[in-house]
Amino acid sequence: MGHETDTTLIDFVSDRRAPTPTAAAEIATPVLADLKALVLDFERRMARCTQHALETRRSRLAAARLPRESELLGPASQRFDLAAGRLAAALERNVAIHERQLTRVSSRLAPGLLDRPRRLKQERLAELSGRLTAAVGRVRDQAERRARLPELARRMDQAVERRLARERDRLGRIEQLRTSLNPDRPLSLGFARVHHADGGLARRAADLSAGEAVRLTFADGDRQAVVDGTAPPKAARAAKPPPASQGSLF
Repeated sequence: MGHETDTTLIDFVSDRRAPTPTAAAEIATPVLADLKALVLDFERRMARCTQHALETRRSRLAAARLPRESELLGPASQRFDLAAGRLAAALERNVAIHERQLTRVSSRLAPGLLDRPRRLKQERLAELSGRLTAAVGRVRDQAERRARLPELARRMDQAVERRLARERDRLGRIEQLRTSLNPDRPLSLGFARVHHADGGLARRAADLSAGEAVRLTFADGDRQAVVDGTAPPKAARAAKPPPASQGSLF
């Protein structure tokens, strides 16, 4: 490319022509404002995609109609509270019944045999007291677990937010990879693809023959062309000058 005004064959198939290398560089160099506007448009599109994905997942979660915490634990909690309230009274009635039975039986026994039923009664009372203490401990544990449910719900919300953040980052990386692997991206920088008549891609000059019809693909459309069969002359390699002879030191 020089400062000549001659018309070449490429001028008839190119979209734009530059008279000088400086003008060609100005045309090929993208405007910074256009690049910033393109990046902002990509960011807005990615934000809309992310927001749409979040709304879709919220809609699916709302449509699932999962049962509430009170609906799941309410009936069982009521039954447990009712059973716990009746347990103490039932144990007292049971002790009273056995005490009366023991009194009737002990009245028919000899005085020397009364010590054994008394020991059995004490052991029975100790066993019942241990069972009652264990039942009270279980009730207390159930109450503590119910008190921890709000904390578990908060932790679950935090876990969901972290998962959404990871998915947003992953979506951003996939979008960057897709943009970098787009085969049409070099076309927007001023490059063109050369295709054979059958649609195959010509990757080297040796793949083309003289007089072959080819298709040039640019960013905004295609153009047909014919290979002229000539190659530009290679610049002759400049010969190295012979080394200067060194004069004698003597």
